[in-house]
Amino acid sequence: MRDEQQAEAHVPITISIDVEQLLKSELGWTAYTDDIGEPDYAPGGDGRIVDVVAAKLAAAIQNDVKTAVLDAVRERTLDQVDDLIDEVMEGSIRLTSQYGEPKSPETTLREAMIKAMTDRLESKVDRDGKPFRNDGYGRSDKTYLQWRAEQTASTILDKELSSKLAEAAKAIKVSATEIVGKKIAEVLGRGF
Repeated sequence: MRDEQQAEAHVPITISIDVEQLLKSELGWTAYTDDIGEPDYAPGGDGRIVDVVAAKLAAAIQNDVKTAVLDAVRERTLDQVDDLIDEVMEGSIRLTSQYGEPKSPETTLREAMIKAMTDRLESKVDRDGKPFRNDGYGRSDKTYLQWRAEQTASTILDKELSSKLAEAAKAIKVSATEIVGKKIAEVLGRGF
């Protein structure tokens, strides 16, 4: 098993070097034609080819190794994480009080989460949507679900109403401008 994992961990790395580009751009060498008409390069700067190639190789290897390691880790851990989440969600738990005393019979985390969400949706809330405390002040007849539905409907209504009111305001402004313009024309037409 371990040999198989090690065999999978070996990822071939391909490194390609464009010598012409390396000589021109990285080392500052210039091209010229030699005696028999072949292109050749001569140093134009102070860069050493060994240093540039070594730096390029190190950068390429570093990126390829990093990618290979991350891919291998991601592949192995995702399967384990999925299995672990399933195990935790379906495993048996018992809810306890702050003192560790059992509050309910054994259940699964999934069932406990569903119950908590259902309880929250059905819980009574105050006018701000916060859990209602029955402390003798005020009264609450709304559940969180009812309050949230009202808030959503109110937000949608406010947006629609705002756009309709803006349209009406534009229409009134145009009408008012026309009326004022006619009145001014009448006054100017009659003279002062």
